[in-house]
Amino acid sequence: MKKKKKWNYPKVFFIFFFLCIIVLYLQFAYLSLSEKVYGINIKNFALNRNTVTNILSAKRGTIYDVEGNVLATDVSSYTLIAYLDPKRETDYVEDKEYTAHKLSTILGEENEQYILDRLNSNAKQVEFGSIGKNISELTRLAIKDLNLDG
Repeated sequence: MKKKKKWNYPKVFFIFFFLCIIVLYLQFAYLSLSEKVYGINIKNFALNRNTVTNILSAKRGTIYDVEGNVLATDVSSYTLIAYLDPKRETDYVEDKEYTAHKLSTILGEENEQYILDRLNSNAKQVEFGSIGKNISELTRLAIKDLNLDG
């Protein structure tokens, strides 16, 4: 009776591939954990490698129709608020009647009582609803020229 030969190829292949995986894992660990790889500082290399930092400011465009007429354009708008809290020590509304009168000359004479009611509220700061929203640049400059407190 002949003795069967033991087949060692599966064990040899397993050991070979296992050693290859271990070598790759150690190489990966070396690359990821060390600060210098083969004498090169990885952080400096990454920062200087074809990297440019620019800050781009977004510019909104104008939308035109087929004939070149402007349909929509970028317009700055502002919201009017008043600070009422005397704890601010500076820059709060002290003379509410005067402020309401001056603001009504710009925002509309019919709004004086509404503005005065808003200024007499117990809040620390107030907004003026629809008459104080989406204010144009020209209206903002006119209000700023009044040099009102708050």
